[in-house]
Amino acid sequence: MKPLTEHWRVKKLKNNIAKSVINNKNYSPLNNHYLFADPRGGSTWLTEMVQKITNEPIIWEPLHLNRKSSPFKALNFDWRQYIPEDETWESAKNSFNLLFKGKVLNDGVLYHSTFKQCLTSSSLLFNICRGSGLIPWLTKNYDFHYKPIHLIRHPFAVVSSQLRHGGWSQHKFTQFNIPETPYNQYYIEHSEFLKSLKSIEQVMVAMWCISNLRTLNNKRNNCDWITINYENLILNP
Repeated sequence: MKPLTEHWRVKKLKNNIAKSVINNKNYSPLNNHYLFADPRGGSTWLTEMVQKITNEPIIWEPLHLNRKSSPFKALNFDWRQYIPEDETWESAKNSFNLLFKGKVLNDGVLYHSTFKQCLTSSSLLFNICRGSGLIPWLTKNYDFHYKPIHLIRHPFAVVSSQLRHGGWSQHKFTQFNIPETPYNQYYIEHSEFLKSLKSIEQVMVAMWCISNLRTLNNKRNNCDWITINYENLILNP
């Protein structure tokens, strides 16, 4: 057990040093690369492909509300938070400023990046799951140099993969409850339909729709961000 304990101690030390390196760089939010997708939506594969080109450290799932470092939990963010694109929310903007500058990091910086990438990078690569509903608002608030990628996979395939993965096995079906979070009007608008759902599969597909459809139907789609279909990308790279 002692060598294993030492191994984890060294690994934690290296990770803390990598976090410190990134924290002290003050990256520009405008120069990073951003990829948005659903969990089990293909983002791991595509992010790793992009990293081979950019050689940037990956910031992995920064909107995950169970992260100890998350500034979004204090803002009462939903797991799939939506903000109307013309809304002013200074607290959220300040939190995203910190995130995009590399000031908010989880404990797994080196899980998907090398120490050399952290040391030599001038920009970051964000893999943002559950953030698709934020894309219109973010692109109104930031003039990104590189257009964000919105990766979509067929919702049936996403839900099937989630249920087979095991990470969602604790989710048991109950009647849909409208989250008491900021800008929850999209849930309220469809509350009658949402409360009529009869299975966990139906609820998960509905969540995919709520998270993605406003962004897909936005008139700035494929202008201020690029939408890529996962299935088409696999078949016709």
